[in-house]
Amino acid sequence: MNRRLWISGGLFMVLGTFAGLRFNTLADEGVRPIPNTLGRSVDDESAPVMHAKLTASQRVLEGLLNRDFKTISTAAEILSQLAVAAHQHQEQDRDDLIYEHFRTEFIRLSEQLETMAEDENLEGAAYVHQSLTATCIACHRHLRDRDAE
Repeated sequence: MNRRLWISGGLFMVLGTFAGLRFNTLADEGVRPIPNTLGRSVDDESAPVMHAKLTASQRVLEGLLNRDFKTISTAAEILSQLAVAAHQHQEQDRDDLIYEHFRTEFIRLSEQLETMAEDENLEGAAYVHQSLTATCIACHRHLRDRDAE
């Protein structure tokens, strides 16, 4: 009886491994490589602002990992200020309603992140940071698509 269990368990694992490899192969067919945008030049006006946003976002993540609510709060405040200040310099984006939506959402989430940090709500701050990151990704996709037209 015990030997039969071992054999059937081993057979199950082998079949499961092959099935898993097959599913991974199917998933890989639809995956596109990530384009290398690091070599692309960023306009001189937005590069420092984008770098500052990235640095502040990294500080938020650092604060989340260390449960340092002061760091999270300070970085969230910087993110909010950068979004407000950057808008004054980017004239082409003023007429873009989709960009304006993303910018407004970025400010709202930055302020919400600051509130979560002040309330020492680590899970809430992590969730808002995730939403903020998703907003950044969607906005950058919009800007790439817009500039490609």
